[in-house]
This record gives sequence, structure tokens and C-alpha cells, in this order.
Amino acid sequence: MRICHVITTAELGGAQLSTFRLILELSKTQGHEITLIYGEEGFLSDKYKELERYNVKVIRFKALKRRFNIFADFKAYQEIKKFLKESNFDIVHTHSSKPSIIARLAAIKSKIKTIHTYHGFGHDYFKNLLIRFIFIFIEGIINRLSSALIFVCRENFDRAGKVKILNRKNNLIIPDNIDFEEIKTIKVTKNIKKVIGSILSFKEQKTPFDIIKIMKGLSGKFDNLQFQLAGDGQLLSECRKFAEKIDVDIKFMGNIHKIGEFYKNLDLFIGASRFEGLSMAQIECLILKIPMVITNAGGIKDFFEDGKQGFFYKYGDIEKAQEFCKQIIDGEFNYIPMDERKFEDFKTQNIIKRIDGIYKTI
Repeated sequence: MRICHVITTAELGGAQLSTFRLILELSKTQGHEITLIYGEEGFLSDKYKELERYNVKVIRFKALKRRFNIFADFKAYQEIKKFLKESNFDIVHTHSSKPSIIARLAAIKSKIKTIHTYHGFGHDYFKNLLIRFIFIFIEGIINRLSSALIFVCRENFDRAGKVKILNRKNNLIIPDNIDFEEIKTIKVTKNIKKVIGSILSFKEQKTPFDIIKIMKGLSGKFDNLQFQLAGDGQLLSECRKFAEKIDVDIKFMGNIHKIGEFYKNLDLFIGASRFEGLSMAQIECLILKIPMVITNAGGIKDFFEDGKQGFFYKYGDIEKAQEFCKQIIDGEFNYIPMDERKFEDFKTQNIIKRIDGIYKTI
């Protein structure tokens, strides 16, 4: 089959890495003829281009951007529609909120079947209620015209139902895939100093300033802690300045090629997201048995058990988060591992079978 995948950016993130692995395995094991369209360059640009070694065609449309721009969006729509008509695809599979609307509309106009994977909701970014309503309304129309929708977690599926944007027939829950082979090579070792950290995209959704505030509170109570933050994003520079301003010593690691460099000494993971799809970093912590203190945003609620693998705290409650962190650091917390059978859902080969089955039946 001829399949076109569309994603906004090549930034380093769970959705982007999962999409990369999905395309790679579909091409290698299922024999599909695959094209990847993306818009903005980023840390994963070179990795995307590596797909060409596996007969994946990789194309960048510069007009395809994350932020709304009526002129760029219309240009992207026209360019993608022209490309789709010329390429004779069987399916267009999208992975980002706004570009999914542009690409799916172009595909529907070209009479091509469409699938969209929700790695979270684009309308969560809109604070203006009118703009949010308009986006959800348009999204609902496109979803009903699509061939199938995939949600990475039950929570996202339920939310889509509440705002009435489900597909008429095909709505499936399939999580993002995880590179278990790489995870298995990581050996978490303990040092004299306890390492507290997070890996994230430095943007408003992840609330990185709250993580820094939590670390500041802990630094005043313990003298044997080391703090680290991995990742990149538009708020990284401001976060560095903020950490310096409130006098907390944090190692900013930037984007990392090998996730083992982040996890190998980690004693405690902190998350502060306002909203999420399903955090791959948090699932990786569950696999590696690293305690977490996190908000209960997104689909992690389906796997993480509060009080067993760490603690949930209410978004914005810095003091409660610090209290939970202190319990874990003081050794007053007994870690109970998650049932490993649940990890089968995240194995790439299992996900490939399910998605390939959708391709063949819609």
C-alpha cells in the first residue's frame, strides 16, 4: 500500500519518536511504500532523513507550521493537495493537530482514506474560548469525514467523546510505541548524591517553571541532591535564567541522543504537565522502576498507580509535590512495580500489527 504520514515538526518528542519508529517498522516489515511529510526542522531532522535508507520518501513542506498563519496554512493546503493528487496514495495518516486538519482536508478532497492519531489535543493550547470552540467544531467535521481515529490512551478517547469529535465508526485506542531494546540496555545505578530530574519539551504545556520551583524547595531541605533537566524548547533560555535567579543549581542537559544518559543515575522523576496525551518519559520510568512525582494529566492514569510507583499531585500544588518528593528521598516510600504484562501494549511489533490491520480493513 502507498501510505503518507504527516507530522508538524522534527523536534524531539514522544509523538515524533514514536512516529519515526512506526514508519521505520511498517516499511521494513510490512512492505508498504511510505512517504513522510513534515514542516518545521528540528533535532530529529537528520533522523527523519535516515528513513530514506529504508525506501521511505521524506519531504519537507516549509509552509506547514505549528502556529496558525492563514497565508502559510492555505499555501500548505494547496501544496499538499497537489502532491497527494499526483502521488496516488491509498491512505494519509496524520499525527499533529493543526496539520492533521490541513492534510486530511487535502486528502479527503483528493478522495484518499485518512487516519489521525491523537497524541494529545491541539485545542488545549487555546486560552481564547471562542477560538477553541471554532477549532473543536472544525476538528469534529474532519474527524467524521475521516476513515479512522487512533487515541494513544483511554483518557484522550473519553475526552474526544465529551466534546463530540469522535469518528462515526472507527475509534481505536493504541498507545505510542517504545524502543524496548534501548530501554533494556539502561542500567540505573545509585550514587551518593540522589539525582532528581525530568526530561521534557520546554514549553507552556509542560510547566517547566513549576519543576524548577519544586527543585528549589528540595535544595533547601537536603544537601545531597543533584538536579538535571533534559530537553529543549522555546522556554529553555527563560528556565535557565529563572533557575539562576532563584539560586538553584540545575544541570541543563539539552537534547540527548541516548536516553540512557538521562536515566542511568536517576532516583526520582518530576512531572508538572498541565495537559498530556501519554507521556513516553513517564512510561519509560515505569519500565525502569524509577519513582515519580507527577500531575495526573493525560493517559498515565491508566498505568501509574498512585502510592505504588510514586505520587500524583494536583497541577500547580508545588508544596504537595515537594512533600511527596521528600517522602521518596527520605526512604519513607516503598516502591511497588507495575505489572509488566501491561508493557506488552507498548511493544513496537504489537502496535505494528494493529495499525497494519487498520490499514487493510478501512
